[in-house]
Amino acid sequence: MRSRDLQLRESVLLCAKAAVLLGLCANGRLLAQVSFLGTQSVLPGTNLAAPYGVVEDAAGNIYVSDTTLHEVTCYSASKAPCGAPFPMQQGLSQPKGMAIDRQGDLFVADAGAGTVVEMVNAASGYQQPVTLADSLADPEAVALDPAGNLFVAVAGSGEIVELTWSGQQYGPARTVLQGLGQPVGIAFDAYDTMYIAEVSVQGIFTSKPQLGVYAAPQLYLYIPGNNGHAGAPGSLMMDASMVLYVTDQTIHQVIAYQLNPYIPHPVALWDVGSVLQSPGQVAEDAAGNILLPDGGSGDVLKFSRLALPFATQSVGAAVETQVFLFSVAQGTSIGAVNLSSAGNVQGDFQSQPGSDCVPQTYAAAATCSMVVGFAPTKSGVESGAINFWGSDGEPLLTTYLYGTGNASRAVTLPAAVSTIASGLTMPAGVAVDGSGDVYVTDGQTYTVTEYSQSGGSVSSPETLPIQEVNVPMGMAVDGAGNLLVASSGNDR
Repeated sequence: MRSRDLQLRESVLLCAKAAVLLGLCANGRLLAQVSFLGTQSVLPGTNLAAPYGVVEDAAGNIYVSDTTLHEVTCYSASKAPCGAPFPMQQGLSQPKGMAIDRQGDLFVADAGAGTVVEMVNAASGYQQPVTLADSLADPEAVALDPAGNLFVAVAGSGEIVELTWSGQQYGPARTVLQGLGQPVGIAFDAYDTMYIAEVSVQGIFTSKPQLGVYAAPQLYLYIPGNNGHAGAPGSLMMDASMVLYVTDQTIHQVIAYQLNPYIPHPVALWDVGSVLQSPGQVAEDAAGNILLPDGGSGDVLKFSRLALPFATQSVGAAVETQVFLFSVAQGTSIGAVNLSSAGNVQGDFQSQPGSDCVPQTYAAAATCSMVVGFAPTKSGVESGAINFWGSDGEPLLTTYLYGTGNASRAVTLPAAVSTIASGLTMPAGVAVDGSGDVYVTDGQTYTVTEYSQSGGSVSSPETLPIQEVNVPMGMAVDGAGNLLVASSGNDR
């Protein structure tokens, strides 16, 4: 028998690997074999030519730069196009990286024209664009430091330039770092550390100000690439919780790195998004969702760490899809993966092409995705679930789904009434699962009875073998088909 210390060391080592890959460990214990990472959906109406940059203002309006249409497009908080006039829909050459300040002023790096332009947000709306800097050799990205100073990554000259904010206006562009290879992304954390994406050396560099001067950049993170392709870091975005989002253009992926200001390397990483073709600049909206413009597909994607609800849609309309991402720990044996609608596998939620979470034993930790389509067949809120089962038949994970169907209803009164069950003593709660089976609680006999329906007729009742139920009252069925019973007599 192995010693307890040896077992603990092995557990800690396994968790260290899992934590770096997936962030799945605590106190040397593996938390889950399968974990839900988040949801991906397409923002309505954002099918553009080649979207690259995206930012959101305090009102929830979204601005997207398009390198092929040569414009910045505005979408209102309802995600509908803002409409004309919007001053930055013409006159640009190749708009790429963008930034927005607390006043809502919008900054755009126009790589084709070699300029950085600002569009001031006034009480009457956005003003005409003003050029803040010109004659730059391929400005790719812009970022604001905590003090409001504007920085530009100039890929063609290998420089980082700064436009200092005086409190009233921006000063002329001045070089703060030079001699770089090809800087294409820039971001700041709350400690004034500058992060630079250097595509020529496949890395992320950092530089800290010392007495007003930025120190020589130091390699912080090497981007190794994948499947024989060299890494090519692109845009950068730092959120408030010290997560650095890095776009890798060669493997068409966005990777999130959890940083710690006291540790000289990331403490965890995970993939963001799935089936990306050419991801551009990453942004965060007010709700903490990640926005990903995908130039290859023309869409702006929204990625959430939560299960986003499907949008309300009409019965019979085209299927709406979302991508659900999962991490699978090394050594996990998945016996089955299925979708259910209140327990019925033939319901309103169905797997779509592109799903790659399949039954197998995972020799290495991996990320898989489930592409789920929602096609409501009736009005009202529909609930469902993605279910992972182990090779031993035990449940590994349930992720719940929900959406709303909308259909016009014509009701003629009085409606026909039929009896489903009779002879009950004190029926109190009723629920219906996705197959149409009816469940009834009886508060006096302490029972829960199932009435199966087939072909419009009800079968003989079956009392479910539920233990320790005392005066069962309310009842519900969840998206996975689990039955929830309120046992009022013993407060359970």
